[in-house]
This record gives sequence, C-alpha cells and structure tokens, in this order.
Amino acid sequence: MSESIMEQTEVDEQIKNFKIEMRRYRIPILKLSKDIGYPAALVSDILFLRKKPDIKLLQKIEESLNGSIQDKGEERYLNGKGRISTLPMETMNKSYQSLSCANSDILNKLGGKIKTIRTQLNLSEVEFGAELTPVVSPRFIREIEDNRFVPSLEHLIEIADLGKVTLDWLLRV
Repeated sequence: MSESIMEQTEVDEQIKNFKIEMRRYRIPILKLSKDIGYPAALVSDILFLRKKPDIKLLQKIEESLNGSIQDKGEERYLNGKGRISTLPMETMNKSYQSLSCANSDILNKLGGKIKTIRTQLNLSEVEFGAELTPVVSPRFIREIEDNRFVPSLEHLIEIADLGKVTLDWLLRV
C-alpha cells in the first residue's frame, strides 16, 4: 500500500472519529465552525469527505472537540490522530447513558426505513443525496442507511416528504 493511500486512510479514520464524538456530545457543525473560525460549509464538506482537509484544519477541529468534550465534564479526549482515548468501561457506559436514545430501537431502525424509502423511489444513493438540500454525498447516504449517522432534522423532514410518510412514522419503532 502506498504511503499516500495509508495517509488518506488515517485521515478518513480521524474524520470518522470526529463525527462519532460530535454525535455523542451533540456538537453541531455550526458551533464547531464558529469555534475554529472556518465557514460551516467548508467544515461540513471536510466531515462528509467531499473535500480534502489540510493538517492545520484537522488539528483545529481536534482541539475544539477536546475543549467541548472537557466542557461537558467528560474524561474522554481525542489523541493526536483523532482517535478516542481508551477509558474504563464504566466511564464509557456513563457517556452512552447521557444520550437519551442511545439504546433505543429507533436509531437502529431509522437507517432501514430511509433505505426502504430510497429503494421504493428507485433512486440510487447519488440520486437520493441530490434530492436533499443541501445535497449530500452517496457515502453520507450509506452512513445513514447503515445507522452510523443520524441525519439532521431538516434532512429527516425532506426524507419523510420524499417518501410521502410522516416524520412520526420515520422516527417511531
């Protein structure tokens, strides 16, 4: 494997960990972009792998996330490469309990319902992403359908409208 591909894989993993922590601590892109002094559109493009980030920006994101996590009183932090530090299991369980629906079946079924809507509309991931505003990448659609990412409320409303279903149906078990 070439050095360039290995570096890109590390960057992708780092960004994936950033997104995990942003979801866990409910840190919106707008707050993150304000904290680091970069436009929200650029931060969003970086986080959803539509643009290649520079090292300086990744470091600023990491510093900001560490500050936000510490502000919430957690002992978790990202190490120098965006990887989550390892903590005793009881500490990790506390952080999951802080999310009201972390153990819920809602999140586990949401991706499947969204995939059902997309397939009933006979849309590819690319076409489905293009129907949303702002347009999202096929990779983002795959992450949603695989329950690795929960879309914003705005996207959930658009998805419900596209599928001609209620938001209530989409979010219920």
